[in-house]
Amino acid sequence: MVQPRKNYKEENNIIISWTNIVMSEEMASYEFKMPTSILLDKTDEDLVIKWTKCKQQFKTFLLAAGLEQKSENRKAAILLNCLGEQVKDLYYNVLNGSEENQKYIDVIRLQDDYFLNKANEIIQTFKFNKRNQFHGESFDAYLSDLKKMIKQCNFGAVEERLLRENLVMEVSEAQIKIFLGMVNYLRKFINNLADLVPPLQLLLKQNTTWLWTDLHENTFNNIKTHLSKAPVLQNFDSSLPITIQCDASKDGLGCCLMQNNKPVSYSSRSLTNAEKIFSQIEKELLSVVWANKKFHYYVYGRPCTILNNHKPLETILKKSIHEIPSIRLQRLKLKLLKYDITFQYLKGKLMYIADLLSRSYLDEIDED
Repeated sequence: MVQPRKNYKEENNIIISWTNIVMSEEMASYEFKMPTSILLDKTDEDLVIKWTKCKQQFKTFLLAAGLEQKSENRKAAILLNCLGEQVKDLYYNVLNGSEENQKYIDVIRLQDDYFLNKANEIIQTFKFNKRNQFHGESFDAYLSDLKKMIKQCNFGAVEERLLRENLVMEVSEAQIKIFLGMVNYLRKFINNLADLVPPLQLLLKQNTTWLWTDLHENTFNNIKTHLSKAPVLQNFDSSLPITIQCDASKDGLGCCLMQNNKPVSYSSRSLTNAEKIFSQIEKELLSVVWANKKFHYYVYGRPCTILNNHKPLETILKKSIHEIPSIRLQRLKLKLLKYDITFQYLKGKLMYIADLLSRSYLDEIDED
């Protein structure tokens, strides 16, 4: 008789320690390699892989030992014996496994339900926390999908609260950085800015848990209100020089009419499906055309400086129409001939306002 190995016990861990089986006389002559011990950590996100490997090793062990033809009851007893005391306690006390007429397949099924669901909750919780409303997706569809996802996370009593919090998680860390960049650019025009921004700045600190609360939402809306009224937003003065910041992102356009570095008017729009396939230089020139059209009554007949972060535009705008190789660029340049514009390159990291507007554009398109 071969003495069984001792099971290792550690708090918060399940050690699957394979024990040697007392074999019948007809099996004693067979030689096979015993499976190695496997540690399943309850907090390990690779639980699915480890438990699946454990099952496969046991099946191989049964086959090698010639035990696959034994009764279901005996195979279940062998499996539970191999899994160790902690897993046996889990099976009988937590999973309510039966001691009488237990079947091998039932033992596997109950262990699967426990281990695989634990891992599924981790995966589903990750997906739930990362789920944002898609562009063009209705709020009802977004909310419905969130409700389906949260049911698979096993949040229990806090389910409703977490659902409410996730509805405002569309605001990402990257978007907050861009927003605060614009706010910092206009800081000298915003009264008591130092008292307004700390809640948003704290979200950007390292090792800080991202949690968007009512405080952050109110702070965000309060700052937006300041940006859309005096003294930040000023009236147009025909005697002052005119500057337009304009930018194009993957899906939108943004522009800002400015005088003396103060905003006069903001505007943004989404790109049409046809415009989304434009090359980047075509999108950037489109943003210039659209900005001049948007502010036509301010800029027509007056000199205007165009600020844009796409350096190649400078060359295109200096060329005659017949020298531009692209037909689409020719047409866009043709629309600018009625305006007195001067192009000036501005680094992207300094394009605070137009960059934000092009990424957080309004869901409307140009009628032209």
